[in-house]
Amino acid sequence: MTSVEQVKYIHTFSQVEQDRLIQQGKFTESYIHHTLDFSGLTRVLEIGCGVGAQISVLLQHHPHLKVTGLDNSQSQLQRADILLKPLIDSSRVILQQGSAYNLPFDDGSFDAVCIFFVLEHLENPSIAVQEAFRVLRPGGLIYCTEVFNNGLFVFPKCQGIEAYWKAFNQQQEAFNGDPNIGIKLGCLFSEAGFIDIHLRDVSPMLDGRMNNFEKRQEFIDYMRSTFLSASSTLQSAGKVTDILEEQMIQEFEQLSMNPCSIFLYPVKQLSAKKIDI
Repeated sequence: MTSVEQVKYIHTFSQVEQDRLIQQGKFTESYIHHTLDFSGLTRVLEIGCGVGAQISVLLQHHPHLKVTGLDNSQSQLQRADILLKPLIDSSRVILQQGSAYNLPFDDGSFDAVCIFFVLEHLENPSIAVQEAFRVLRPGGLIYCTEVFNNGLFVFPKCQGIEAYWKAFNQQQEAFNGDPNIGIKLGCLFSEAGFIDIHLRDVSPMLDGRMNNFEKRQEFIDYMRSTFLSASSTLQSAGKVTDILEEQMIQEFEQLSMNPCSIFLYPVKQLSAKKIDI
């Protein structure tokens, strides 16, 4: 996200969306945080920190870290101020408004950088990655977690979900974002000069192994809220109708009740290092 150039955010900046982002931090914790290792590191930057949801989870797992969160949106940072107040008061977190394309930090300022679900919204993600490289110290570590929307898999087939998701991705592209940036991370970070690049699949997935009804319902509720977070944008753009949206909602409910249903939401996580000179 940038302050110089207002990013078109498909999910909007409403309070409902901010609440969803906090829920996202909790929901994705078991999928994307267990792979993060900050041993021996202290100074961490999160680019596009939004409302601070991922920082909150990050510091629960790694209480020794000092985290700087940067975002272009003043309203998001105001919500982060509230969510992270105890961590800010204890000097464990600093929040700053600024551009991912022109990070307001000196070269080599951080031991590690984190990016969670941000590059998909940027018109020029390569510039943001180059800036992340610049502010990392030699030998510094980066983690980047992004979506690969074309990899969505739903069984049994749900035509409403499929049509809605197609419209979602088309609108993301119309906003000059990339709904499939996750599968492209390896090349993107290699071109920026990173080494020791690893790409992992950290996709949330529902199938017959999740046989607790409450857990299944929680999973489906989160996925449905993710889809619906773009509702106003898609409706305004004329890409979806009330009828299609209602069909999608009904299909999500059917998936939650079917013990044999499968829902794979594709997410990729990259880790890489800056060469130690």
